Amino acid sequence: MYCAQRLSVRIDSKIILENLDAEFQSGEFCAILGPNGAGKTSLLRALTGDLPLLDGSVRFAGRDLHEWPIRDIARVRGVLPQISSLDFPFTVRDVIEMGRFPHRSTKVYNRQVVEETAEKCDCAHLLDRSFLHLSGGEQQRVQIARVLAQIWDDDAAGPRFLLLDEPVSALDLSHQYRIMQMLYELTRKRDIGVVCVLHNLNLAAQSVNRCLILDEGRLIADGKPSEVFTEETISNVFDIDIWIRQHPENPEIPYLIPKLEGQAGQKKSSLL
Repeated sequence: MYCAQRLSVRIDSKIILENLDAEFQSGEFCAILGPNGAGKTSLLRALTGDLPLLDGSVRFAGRDLHEWPIRDIARVRGVLPQISSLDFPFTVRDVIEMGRFPHRSTKVYNRQVVEETAEKCDCAHLLDRSFLHLSGGEQQRVQIARVLAQIWDDDAAGPRFLLLDEPVSALDLSHQYRIMQMLYELTRKRDIGVVCVLHNLNLAAQSVNRCLILDEGRLIADGKPSEVFTEETISNVFDIDIWIRQHPENPEIPYLIPKLEGQAGQKKSSLL
């Protein structure tokens, strides 16, 4: 279990997160949602230990995050930031195999893991291509395969988590839904916890079983999409008038439709 208690983060003189409590379980797919500047990436970076805390603590599997040896936590936790730059002409196979560095497994097994995770992320046909020659969406799928390879072993000593910052931002419509469905299946079949920052609310509603909605560094709502996606909450947080309707194939899934007119809100400022 990942546990954030009374989490507060300040960058320069601005409070980015304020007194936030959240717990994340293995086997759960959770989306962190909110407008630009809400603190979504900061929360993810605080959970990974990349941001110093003004107050509070982060615990993983019952231990303070900083008590974990780097190699040990790397075997059970994969982190994908918004931007993963790579300037060397590695093949796709090489990039995915980087996720195996924390493990002392055989070359044969590592090769098997690379091929399995590449297949999961629809990049197996790219394994011998140069990473630098891929499109942005192809590179993003390779990076997802890399962090997946990092935590692939079922006999890991402890819960396994993926912390992903906008993992489908560069993907086409088909791959957005295919990758999100793949991540959901991982939580259900392999007991992996997935926490990801998303901007597409309808994609989140159809893919995850829990949403955290942030605004100005504070937790506004936490629960199932059907519980937290209300017209009042979404309109107030995202400063846009919407309708919420039932998904045509599943009445348990809310579907958000922005109104074409009347996008008036207390926080809206003119972009003209």
